[in-house]
Amino acid sequence: MTRDHVITAIIAGLVASPVSQAFMSILSSLGLSRVTCLLLAISLFGKATIAGPADLLLAWVSHILISVVFALGLVVLLAVTGFDYLLIKGAAYGAAVWFLALALVVPALKVPIIPKLDVASELSLLGHHLLWGMVVAGTASRLNSRLRSYR
Repeated sequence: MTRDHVITAIIAGLVASPVSQAFMSILSSLGLSRVTCLLLAISLFGKATIAGPADLLLAWVSHILISVVFALGLVVLLAVTGFDYLLIKGAAYGAAVWFLALALVVPALKVPIIPKLDVASELSLLGHHLLWGMVVAGTASRLNSRLRSYR
């Protein structure tokens, strides 16, 4: 892992997080999901709702930090495996992050919102993570063509 990988992951994570959060907010406002990423992020701290500006800021910051950390894994994966099938790799990585989050990490932390999730909300969270992975992969590819030379 090089400095270029880290910088690329930070920028790609910063780009992908608000894009995928906007996607979830749209689905939520249309009534297609009962949960947003920010609500899920704040629930990691044992809260069931976003009660005010401090909670909203905490949710945004935590989700962006999580996005950057996981983006680093995808950037390194792309540097090792190459940039062919870029969006497919991004979507697959996003699906793996979704599975890791909802099947392993969040239940282990006993997050209060998880029992309230319905199938539509879980599928919209999957869509959010698929989009996130594709945005990270696309952004990483555009940002740093030098990553391709590390293969």
